[in-house]
Amino acid sequence: MSKEVTTEEKEFIDQHLLKTQYLTECKQLPLDVLEEDEITIVEKCLNQEELTDEELSYLKEVLYKYREAMKKLDVANVDESVETVRKHIKSEKELLALIDELEENYTLQMIYKLKNGEEVILDLIVKPLTDSQAISEMQAHANLFKELNTSERVVWGKVMSGQQIFTDEERKLAEHIAEKYEEKEYDMDYKIAGMREFLARQVEFENASFKSYNQKLKFWNKIEVMTVIDLYNKVRQMLHIDEEKTENLFLDE
Repeated sequence: MSKEVTTEEKEFIDQHLLKTQYLTECKQLPLDVLEEDEITIVEKCLNQEELTDEELSYLKEVLYKYREAMKKLDVANVDESVETVRKHIKSEKELLALIDELEENYTLQMIYKLKNGEEVILDLIVKPLTDSQAISEMQAHANLFKELNTSERVVWGKVMSGQQIFTDEERKLAEHIAEKYEEKEYDMDYKIAGMREFLARQVEFENASFKSYNQKLKFWNKIEVMTVIDLYNKVRQMLHIDEEKTENLFLDE
């Protein structure tokens, strides 16, 4: 039989959590998504003020309410390192062989669901970027994220990749980011239009019917938005259009 926790032990555990887990979770919550009374109790925890039993219970309720939303948006784990397996290249021929192999395999199959529920498979070809296109796309990517902090980048990335939003708490966290960008450059309609233009330039069907850019853009304008977002992110990944800090590219001596 397990030993019953005494009142003193419970108080000790609560005080420990207030200084560790609860404090960490409060730091991760964007205050402007919270209700006024929620902000008050979270700020008390952030300031490490003494809480009454009722206030502590309420703090636990608030953290429980948002914990699952934060977990799904992966904010708490944003700095978690991922081990990468890398192959050593010791000659020009080895590198050129890998580059040629990748360029030959710029094909993509994607499931598309029609309005009647029928699913079809799209056989697509992703065209390599020219040098000028690569610079332009990378700059556009950098401009999108330049004012976001690390946690906000993760949230915005989840929204842009089409992660389904289930709860009010998740919606608040997503809207917290979107509301920061009401001007044209960060307007969602503006960004989606840019995604469609990108796909019109870089993606075509294996047996392409449309040859001109305008024909292709008209086609992508007919495709529903979540598919556009998912495909846009997948193609950018394939073409290695990602932000990566320069210092991460060089191994320590």
